[in-house]
Amino acid sequence: MRANEFLNEGILDVFRKKKVEPQYLPLTPEQRQLIQKHFPQSNVAMRMGGPESEYVLPQNVHTTHGKVRIAFRNEDGQLKASVAHHHSSRDAGDPKVVPTFHSDHGIDSDEDMEKLKQL
Repeated sequence: MRANEFLNEGILDVFRKKKVEPQYLPLTPEQRQLIQKHFPQSNVAMRMGGPESEYVLPQNVHTTHGKVRIAFRNEDGQLKASVAHHHSSRDAGDPKVVPTFHSDHGIDSDEDMEKLKQL
């Protein structure tokens, strides 16, 4: 058996690392309250029609604070924040401007939200 045939048979698949994709879930009411408490200017409360309708963005929330643009998401049950750092606060409000760099943060408490405000 040639090496190519050996690899195509899938015999070595047991040695390959399996990539596990994160599961993105809708934000929970508790997570929405935490975001609303610290970033009231976000789109956390935007709904389709009335107060009982579904959220416009059920799986993520965006906000700007100073020179950063923050996107919150529920990844595998934990609140995560993806932060895009910009040169100026005007650039952070414009989604067309490419950020300087990104950073990801896990959010577990109010202290983590306060750290985001200081970025």
